[in-house]
Amino acid sequence: MADELKKGDKVESNGSAVLEWISEGTLTSGEPLKYQGVSIIETVYGKVQRFRTYYDSAAFLPQGAKQ
Repeated sequence: MADELKKGDKVESNGSAVLEWISEGTLTSGEPLKYQGVSIIETVYGKVQRFRTYYDSAAFLPQGAKQ
C-alpha cells in the first residue's frame, strides 16, 4: 500500500494529476476561513482537457450556521 498523501502533495500518472491543498482567508463577516480540497487535472497531449475541484462548501457558512 502506498504512503498516505500529505497536504500539498501531488500525484501524476498517464495524463492525470491529483493535488491536495489547503486554502485560508476571511469571510465577509470577518470570521477566519480554512478548508482543504482536492483538484484533479486531466491532460491530453499536454493540454488541460478537464479540471475538477472538490471541497466542503459548508466551510463558507458563518460559524453560527454550522452544525
